[in-house]
Amino acid sequence: MLKSYKSVWINGKQIRLHRYIMMLYLDRELDSNELVHHKNGNIHDNRIENLEILSNSAHMKLHQKLFPFGKRFEQKYHIDPNVVFEFFKQTGMEEISKIFGCSIGTIQNIIKDNNLRSKIVCKICGEYARYRKSQLCRKHYLQQWYQKSKILKT
Repeated sequence: MLKSYKSVWINGKQIRLHRYIMMLYLDRELDSNELVHHKNGNIHDNRIENLEILSNSAHMKLHQKLFPFGKRFEQKYHIDPNVVFEFFKQTGMEEISKIFGCSIGTIQNIIKDNNLRSKIVCKICGEYARYRKSQLCRKHYLQQWYQKSKILKT
């Protein structure tokens, strides 16, 4: 299930529900630098007891205490990098993201975190394959392209 904040429309403006509840409770508009934090971490629990106003810096400090190793959000997708690698050799990131039902950014992070680009090697010489779909390095790709263009011209 995708996490998303509930919103309401007030006078033609969309406002997050938790911010609107806090505005009603305080009987004033919130400044843009005031963040409404859910104390228990459940973004759907909009009871006033669960909401507090924090500055941006205080909010960041709080999350650094809660997630000291930089893992701010739980990992949604548990995708095997080896499977992504097999698809990556043959197709583009957009197609892979559709297969796994995630964003292109998630696929890019898996590729980057597991250094998958450098694992694609030329099927002829074993060097880094710049042209991953054909699994060829630049030299061999250009050789094949030149040979094909020669055949087409004759």
